[in-house]
Amino acid sequence: MAIHDRKGSAIRIACSTSRESGSCGNSGKFRLDQIEDEIFSALHDHLLHPAYIEEYISTYEQERKSLADTGKADHGKLQRAVAEARNLFDRRLKLYERGVLDGDDGEAKLLEAKKGLRAAEAELAALDEADEAMVFDPVAPARYASALRDLMTSLTSADGKPDNNARDAVRSLVSEIIVFPLKDDGVPVEVRGRLSALISNRGFKVGGAMVAEEGLEPPTRGL
Repeated sequence: MAIHDRKGSAIRIACSTSRESGSCGNSGKFRLDQIEDEIFSALHDHLLHPAYIEEYISTYEQERKSLADTGKADHGKLQRAVAEARNLFDRRLKLYERGVLDGDDGEAKLLEAKKGLRAAEAELAALDEADEAMVFDPVAPARYASALRDLMTSLTSADGKPDNNARDAVRSLVSEIIVFPLKDDGVPVEVRGRLSALISNRGFKVGGAMVAEEGLEPPTRGL
């Protein structure tokens, strides 16, 4: 979305892709202040009543534990695969050192065995890695609700200068806002948020990737 036009203090935004190439079907023009009011109000209400966030985290943890329990059944199989890969690498290394395996073909076979060992070890290590539980930060929702309130106030103030601290806080919580084409009951808007902003252990990992785009997606209509 980009600014399309201004009328007094009102700013309308529109999809720049739709306007420039027509490859996006969302050709509508939307009042920025109305979108902001709806989104900030909805987020503020959600953050003041964070039970749904706690429920999301609880459900997520249960599913993660179920997957971990399933993976434990494969632990012995992976250990055997590592042992076999290590034995193969050791045998080929000894043959290479004795000159039995030589030349390009010998180096290729040794490298193949080494890659197989590293892959097996990595798979076992990934299963062994104990992810710490996702810990909900009970103070975070109130902190972000306060930032939203400050930002809402500053956006409607006479000078029109947003509170930079509040704006940065909201940006750490909200990853993107999607405005959909007009429907009969209004304009659907989806807020995608960073759940990591609401947990105590920011270094929480799942499968080696940071949790950054999970949950916190209150949609609004009627803009």
